[in-house]
This record gives sequence, structure tokens and C-alpha cells, in this order.
Amino acid sequence: MRFWVAKHIVFDVLNTSLKGNLFFYLRMLKLLKLQKFLPYKTYEDNYFYQGYEVFGIRGAKPTIFRLNQYSDLELPPKSKILDIGSNVGFLDLHLSSLGFNVTGIEINPVLVTAANCFKAKIGANTNFICSDFLEYNFKDRFEVVLSLSNHQTTDGNLKIDFNAYITKVHSLLETNGIFVFESHNIYGPGKGLPGDDGDILEKITLLTRYFRIYKFKMVKSYLEHNVNDVNKLLVIMYKIDFQSPNMQLVHLNNFYSNNFDYSYIKK
Repeated sequence: MRFWVAKHIVFDVLNTSLKGNLFFYLRMLKLLKLQKFLPYKTYEDNYFYQGYEVFGIRGAKPTIFRLNQYSDLELPPKSKILDIGSNVGFLDLHLSSLGFNVTGIEINPVLVTAANCFKAKIGANTNFICSDFLEYNFKDRFEVVLSLSNHQTTDGNLKIDFNAYITKVHSLLETNGIFVFESHNIYGPGKGLPGDDGDILEKITLLTRYFRIYKFKMVKSYLEHNVNDVNKLLVIMYKIDFQSPNMQLVHLNNFYSNNFDYSYIKK
């Protein structure tokens, strides 16, 4: 067990005790340990990757702290949201508490079980699906799709064609729906490795075929220990019909001229 995980467990024991959630927390911690039997790599020594301050769980990515980094989201009230790669569901549970209608999809069955346990604990109206995003046949369309560093995964479990991924996101959004895209490591080599978005300019070019970029900014690293984590590019977009190359160029020029220093990610 890494030192920072042990430190966080001590922190969590104290905080969940103060909030009356200690025994529930310990049961959930034991549940997460079952991930060692899964046939693929898992995050953070099977500790909580997401955290939720309401429960007293710090995690690698505290949910409320994380949402504060996304202060420009401006999501329509009570909108129907799809979260791709929902992990233990803390982000979705919190969004549900704010009045949003949230569905999370996650491929890891242990994490989905944990998410449903937390859902039952607080009585949230959140739907969790255990499936591969590209393979699942959604019956609903959504006003918002969240892809927060989940177009591929740093654990290497999900390797998909970016064009296929974006095409499906586009198909699941309502007219003028909002797509919130968070990058992985834009400082990487751009070789298609897990967590490598060094080819972010090519990805942005593809995105402008399907979406109109509304806002973008860099958001701070969440992991307190700053190991295997970097600042990310957050892009907020609106769904549009498939664009002509000329209109795509207009949107790209707008992206590059908006006082965003992208020179450090150029090849």
C-alpha cells in the first residue's frame, strides 16, 4: 500500500467517524478490495479514486473540490446528464442532490455495486449502469454528457477509437446538448498510450466537426500527492450538425485566438 493511501485511510476513518459513517465506510472499503479479483488493472491500490466530502471520504479526487474547478459549467437546471466512467458515483450523487437527473455508466462491476450502496445510503435518485460505453444501447437521449478524462483510461482498460467515441457522444445528445470534455495529459508524446493526450490539437480538430466550442480552460490537478496527475484541459461544447470544413476552420480559429496559450502542446 502506498503511503498516501494509508494516510488518506487514517484521515477518512477520523472524518467518517465524526459524520457517523465509519462502519459504512469500512464496509465500502472492504468491498473495493474485491477489485483485486478483476481481470484488469484498477486505480489507487483499490482505494477510493473519487472522494466525497459529504461522507467524509477524501479519495484521490474530492468531488466538491473537483466541481469547484468546473465553475464555468453553467448546466441547465434539472437537466438530464450522462456521466461516462462514473466510478463509485460520488460526482453523480452530488449532482443529483443539486436537482439534476443523472445516469452514470461504468465498466467496473465492483465500483457500480459501491455506487448503488452509496445511492441507497442517501436515498439519491441516480441511475448507474454497469457496461462498456460503446457497447451499451441507450434508450434515452441526454441534455448533457460528461466525459471527464474518460475517452480512454489511464489504467489501460479502455482503448477505443476517439472518432467512434465522439460520434456516439454526439448521437446521445439532444439538439443543442452540452458536451463537457476533460483531457488527460496534454503534455504527453501523443503516441496513443493510456492517459496520453499529447495529440490534443488533432482531437480538438475532430471535435469541431460535431460541436461548437463555448468555453475552455485548464483545471488544477486533483491528486494531493501530484503523482501520475497533471493539470487538464476542460472544454465545454454545444452539439451541432456535422460541419463543413470551412465552418470547422472558423471554429478552430476562434479556439486558437481566445487568449489560450496552446504553444506548449504544439509538436
